[in-house]
Amino acid sequence: MLRGHSNFHWSTFWYNTNTITYTPSVSPFQSLVILLTGATGYIGGDFLHAISKAHPRVAVTALVRQESKAARVKELYPQVEVVQGDLDNAEILVKASSEADIVLSTSKVSQLHGCLADLLLSTSPQQVISQAYSPLFKGHRRGNLCSAHIVQISGATIVSQDEIKSKTFGTASDKQYGDLENEQQLRGLIRQHTNRAVDNLMLDIAEKEGSIKPALVIPSLIYGKGRGPGNQRSIQVPELARIALQRKRAVQIGAGANTWSNIYIHDLSAMLVGLVESAMTGAHRDQMWGLRGLIFAGAHPGMTFGSLAKLIATTAYQHGRVTDQNVDKISAIEADALSPHASAIMGTNARTLSERAQKELQWRPQGPSLEEEFPATVAEEYKRLG
Repeated sequence: MLRGHSNFHWSTFWYNTNTITYTPSVSPFQSLVILLTGATGYIGGDFLHAISKAHPRVAVTALVRQESKAARVKELYPQVEVVQGDLDNAEILVKASSEADIVLSTSKVSQLHGCLADLLLSTSPQQVISQAYSPLFKGHRRGNLCSAHIVQISGATIVSQDEIKSKTFGTASDKQYGDLENEQQLRGLIRQHTNRAVDNLMLDIAEKEGSIKPALVIPSLIYGKGRGPGNQRSIQVPELARIALQRKRAVQIGAGANTWSNIYIHDLSAMLVGLVESAMTGAHRDQMWGLRGLIFAGAHPGMTFGSLAKLIATTAYQHGRVTDQNVDKISAIEADALSPHASAIMGTNARTLSERAQKELQWRPQGPSLEEEFPATVAEEYKRLG
């Protein structure tokens, strides 16, 4: 884990505006090449499915570490070019990115290493940008200029940092964060927490690198089964279900009065596809990128984690998977022993509103609600546990 970094997932897009020639009769997506890392992950895999459906003529190159996973990608997506390698191999990254128009990189933030390790070792934002990210930007340079769009997926615990630091878990909060009128407040919140190194880097890029347009996408609780070639399982709800099934009793942290907004995985991918389309067409450039590119992906208000636990208990009991419908109250320490980072992602509040994507991209959530997905989630966990 990167020095206590609390981001769990990240994603980055680079779009080279100099490589596509637009004509009225030809769609820009016909000549688009995307380099995707994390194609076998939960978010990256579902995005691969979504972009393949939305724009089947888009050429995708997937960077995959393991040979067995590479074979799986080839099997399900024969049109995808698979390159075996990882984030440590700068030579592979430079070559692959030089042939791509957009680079979409997904991995756990805690796995950032190798050519990205300088990110945490430099006090100079310019040095970070030029050194830590050079393997990916290098392929896009034209002379001394680099024109790119960057979309970084962060974690909603950015709005929970005070609770995490004060160890105030399981309590209610009336704080709700939108992304249309609270840009300055959110930027200030990120700046207060230097441990959010990647989030702060995105702000540095927005402020100092005029040719690079970043957008920071912050999903809340993600639910639903993914459609990608690898991991199709989220974290929070499946982990709560797993714990209940293994203990034969559902759990909540403290009073369980805390709430996270939520989003269906397919809806998140639709939002990311919309951002790719925005980068390609140049639409909404002033509203979705740069200092205004702080985008919450919280589609639904959500429910308290106590209510989630009760719903898991009821669903599991109806199928004979737990002994009763009661919910045990556990401490943050006990929760972390049952599942990594449970106190931070199951015991805090992260109530966010997806205002910007709805206004600028005309994005709307279409998938089933979290409540509707519960039976399938519990059944999937029972099947997974054998």
